Amino acid sequence: MGSFRNDSNNKKPGRITEKIRNKAFGLTNKDNRFLEWIYKKQIHKSKTYKKFVLPTQLEISSRIYREEREKLIRENKNYERAKEIGDRRLTETHPLFYDFDIPENIGTTVNFYDKKIEYKTVLSLASFEDDLGVIDVWASEGINRTLKTAMLNDRPGNDPVRIADLEKAYNTIEFPENFDEIYKTHGLINAMGLPGEAAHKIRENLSETEFWKDKDNRMTLSIGGESIDGYLEVFKTIYYENYYSPQAKLIGPKLDDAALKKAQYVDFVDFELNVSCPNTRTGTAACDKNLSGKYENFEELLLGIRKITGADSPPVYIKLSPDFEDGKILELVRIIQKYKMGVVLGNTQSAERSELSTKTGGLSGPGLNKRMLELVKLVHENYENVPIKACGGISTAYDVLTALNAGADTAQMAYGVIEDPYQSIAMTNLELSSFCKKNDCSSLDDFRSKSYNERTEMINKYSFSQNNW
Repeated sequence: MGSFRNDSNNKKPGRITEKIRNKAFGLTNKDNRFLEWIYKKQIHKSKTYKKFVLPTQLEISSRIYREEREKLIRENKNYERAKEIGDRRLTETHPLFYDFDIPENIGTTVNFYDKKIEYKTVLSLASFEDDLGVIDVWASEGINRTLKTAMLNDRPGNDPVRIADLEKAYNTIEFPENFDEIYKTHGLINAMGLPGEAAHKIRENLSETEFWKDKDNRMTLSIGGESIDGYLEVFKTIYYENYYSPQAKLIGPKLDDAALKKAQYVDFVDFELNVSCPNTRTGTAACDKNLSGKYENFEELLLGIRKITGADSPPVYIKLSPDFEDGKILELVRIIQKYKMGVVLGNTQSAERSELSTKTGGLSGPGLNKRMLELVKLVHENYENVPIKACGGISTAYDVLTALNAGADTAQMAYGVIEDPYQSIAMTNLELSSFCKKNDCSSLDDFRSKSYNERTEMINKYSFSQNNW
C-alpha cells in the first residue's frame, strides 16, 4: 500500500405576558421582536407550550451560554473549557427544552448515481463533534447526525493552545487570498489535530446507543487515516461490526474476511473520507501527485474502498480541501466520479502564523462561504451528476439556499452550531420551511428543480429573518 506523510407532557403552561417575560428575563424590545418571529414560525408544533414557552427558554439558555463562554474567553482564553460548559448544559437541558419536529417541506432526495437517497432535512452537521449525547441534542433540533473523523487509534490531538478567536488573533494570521475580507475578525482558527477515540471504540459506542437506530434521518460517519492502508483499516473497522485491525493498538478477535459482517447502521449512513484536514501532518497528503504527476495514491484509496463495499455500496463522499487549486479539484472529482462517489466541498481553510501551538490551523466561520460557493459551482458545472455536500461558512438558511442554488444537493453546518448551539439549527430549519411555504415549494426538491435564475430571484425577494454573523 502507498503511504504518505423535556419535554414535559403533563405541564400546561399559560401564556407568558410581555411585561412578566421582560421583567423575568431582562428582554429588550429587539429580543421581543425576535421571539415574536419565532412564535410565528413554530406553527408546526403540536403542543401549546412549544409555541410560547420553548422559544423563550431557548433564547435564555443561548444567552447564558454565550455570556459564560465570553467570560472564559476573556479571562482565560480557554475555548475548549467554554465548549465543555456548553456541551454539559446542552445535555442537561435536552429533556426539558428540546422536542422539535422537522418541517415536512425541507427534505430532499439526492440522486446518488441512480440510487435515491432520502433526507428529511437538507441540513447535516459537519464532522467536528464526537460526543454522541451532544449530537443527539442537535439531532432533536432537526439536523442529520455527523460524527467526527475516526482514526485507527486513540489520538490526544495537538498540544494547547489549539483554538483561537479570529477577533483577537487575526493580526497574527496569514489568511488565504480567497478568504472573505469582511469576516476576518469573525470565526475561529483551530489546530485540534483530530483528537478522539479509536475507530473500534466508536463502532462499539454506536452499536450500544440509540444513535444508529434513528433510521428516518441520514447519518454521516467520517473516516481519516495516516496512510492509504490506514484509511482502509479505519473504513473496515467502521463498516464491519466485527473487524479488528491488526494495525490497531488493541487485543481483539481476528477474523478472516469471509466472516466479516456489515454493521447494522451501514444501510442508512453516508461515509465521508476526510482527505482535507489542515492541522494534521498528513491531512491532505492522500491527494498529492506522485513523481510521474498522477494521483495514484488517491485512486488507490478510492479503489480500495470500492473493493470493500462492492457494487451495493452506501453513499461515499470525499471531503476535499478549499485550499486546492481549481484545476486540482476538477482532476480529483474526475476520479471521484469514476468510482461513483460524492464530494464534500470543502473543509476549514489552512492559515499560518497564528498563536496556536502548531503555528498553523484551520479557519472556520462565514469567511469560508465565498470559496465554498466557488467550488460548488465549479464542480456542478463540470460534473453535474456528482453528488455535492456544501460545507464551509454555512450558518443560516440563506447560506443553505445559496449553496443549493450554486449546485449543492445538501449542506453541512459547523460554525453556526458552535456559535449558538441552542438556536441555530432550529432557526435555520424554520426559516427554510418558511421560505418554501412563501414560494409554494412542497420540498427543497421543488426549489432545486427550478432554473438558476428562478432560484436566484426567489432568494433575492425573500426577507430573511436570520442575520448572518
